[in-house]
Amino acid sequence: MGASQTNTIGASRSVTVGTAQSHQIGADDSWTVAANQSVDVGANQSFKIGGAHASEIGKGRNAKIAEDDATDVGGSRALKIAKGSLVQVGEDGAIKVGKTLIIEAGDAITITCGSAAIAMKKDGTINISGKDISVSGSGKINVKASSDITMKG
Repeated sequence: MGASQTNTIGASRSVTVGTAQSHQIGADDSWTVAANQSVDVGANQSFKIGGAHASEIGKGRNAKIAEDDATDVGGSRALKIAKGSLVQVGEDGAIKVGKTLIIEAGDAITITCGSAAIAMKKDGTINISGKDISVSGSGKINVKASSDITMKG
């Protein structure tokens, strides 16, 4: 074709290709789907984007990954969540920061491991508790134990 081509189909259209199909477009490509779209890939799928990528989703998003997932970001990364967030790790987990890590909560932070816990509240109250030790203090320091208390100073 020398210039433009326009196809108008009044109802449905089906294309069957026996082996491979390839598309080459010299400039822009645009798709508009008035209702639902489904893509089913029997093996692998990859995308290579030479510039920026943007996605806008009008409602919820759900991703289910059967095996590993990795993200490599060459610059900064930001995540903003309007409501709650939950991260569950079935086995080991780690956070590694090259310089400074800041953890900030509006009301309280609690770190728990078995019977041991460190709890901090926004009023300045800090409680460290465990099997044998409980220490609280900002103004006053109270030490309680079900057995002996040994203090050295």
